[in-house]
Amino acid sequence: MRCLFLLGAHRSGTTWLHQLLASSPQISCITYWDVLQQLRQGEPPLDRDEVQKALDQEGDSRGFDGVAVGLYLPEEYGFLLENGAFDMYTRRPISNKCFDPLKQLITKKSEQVDQPPLLLLKNPVDFYDGFLNIATEFPDGKLIFLHRHPLAVFRSQVMAWRHLAKSQNNYLATLDPTYAEAMANPTTKVALQFSLHSRSFLETMLLTLAESFDFHLEHEKDLAHQAIRLRYEDLCRDPSAGLNLISSWLGLADRFVAPERLSAQPRKLNIDPLIQEVYAAHAHRFEDYRQWLGYSVEESPL
Repeated sequence: MRCLFLLGAHRSGTTWLHQLLASSPQISCITYWDVLQQLRQGEPPLDRDEVQKALDQEGDSRGFDGVAVGLYLPEEYGFLLENGAFDMYTRRPISNKCFDPLKQLITKKSEQVDQPPLLLLKNPVDFYDGFLNIATEFPDGKLIFLHRHPLAVFRSQVMAWRHLAKSQNNYLATLDPTYAEAMANPTTKVALQFSLHSRSFLETMLLTLAESFDFHLEHEKDLAHQAIRLRYEDLCRDPSAGLNLISSWLGLADRFVAPERLSAQPRKLNIDPLIQEVYAAHAHRFEDYRQWLGYSVEESPL
C-alpha cells in the first residue's frame, strides 16, 4: 500500500479533508477501531458490540466540533505514537520520531483482503516540525499539506481546548490517556482551564504556530517532489476543484467526489477579545507566511 499523509495544524480543516478523501473507494484509512485495537495490544480482545454501544451512548459526534464518530470512520494515527496533542505547546520538538507502531498497523492493513492501493494517514502533530521525519521514514509516501489563515487556526485551537478542558470528552479519553489522566485530576484540570484564559499561555500557543510556519517556509521546498499544498479557504469555496487537484496529482483515473453529507459547513466562532489582542500583538510573526500563501493580515470571509 502506498501511504498518503495529510498534514495541517490542529483546527486547519484536516479532519474534514480526511473524511472527504476517506469516502472514496480508492482510499483506505486508519479507523477508530484500528487505533483502539492497536492501543490495547496484549490486553483481552475488545468486544465490537460493546465498543459500538459505548460510542452510541456518547452521541454521534466528537462533541467539541460536531465531527461524526464511528467504529469505521477515519481516525488519527498519532494516538499510537509517543507525541500526542495534549502537551504539544510545552515540548520541543513537537512531532514524532518513532513510527514503529504505525508501521505495524500499516502492515496489518496491507494484509487485509481487497484493500485499495492508497492508505490515508492523518496526524496534525506531525505538521509542526515532523514532516521531514515522515519523508525519511516513508520515502515512497505522498504528503498533502493543508493550510489555513493563522488567526483562524489560533482562535479555533483555543476555543477547542477550552471546550475539552471544561469537562472530559469521553471519546478523546478512550484514545488519549494523557488527556484522560489530566481531566481526572482536579488540580490539573483547573490549572488547564486557567491557562487557556491567560495571556502568557495563549502567547505560547500562538508562537508555537509561528515557529511551525517558519519551519515550513524553510523546509517545505525540500519535499516538492512528493508533496502538494492547499488552502482550507479555497477548499471550502470549491471542494471539487481541490479534490480534482489531488486526484490529478496522484495520477488517479477516477476523480474524488465530495459526498453531499460532507459539504463544507464553516462555523463562525465567537470573537474573544483576548485572542484577538494576542494575535494582533504578534501578527508580524506571520507576515512571511501570509505572503507565501496569499493571506491578508485579517481573515477573508469564506
